[in-house]
Amino acid sequence: MANLNRRTAYEHQRKDPGFSDAWFDAMEELNDELTQELFRQALGYDNLPNRGTRPTKKKNARLLIYLHNRTENKGRWKRRILDAGRAAIEVINIEGPKVGLSREQIEALTAGLLERLKRISLI
Repeated sequence: MANLNRRTAYEHQRKDPGFSDAWFDAMEELNDELTQELFRQALGYDNLPNRGTRPTKKKNARLLIYLHNRTENKGRWKRRILDAGRAAIEVINIEGPKVGLSREQIEALTAGLLERLKRISLI
């Protein structure tokens, strides 16, 4: 773990796109590892080096239900964010010229929004 003050880390995340991207990637990787471990435990697997990976105990039904709901909610939220992003692009394209935005400005705004949606794996 890095020896970095939390406030400083958030400041870097806000100001430095490279740091922000690395932060996002690290959080996604951590989330994937956590989810994998939760599923392993929920299914009753013990992953010890001397025994290999095999079922060793009863399945944890509550944890399985939680993981199922978590997965469903994540998909639902991704769809909502994608819908909101599409609506924002439509508004930018329709209202942009009315408020004096040039075609280049409109394209830059929509491209930036699309890039952000791609970064969070929505498209």
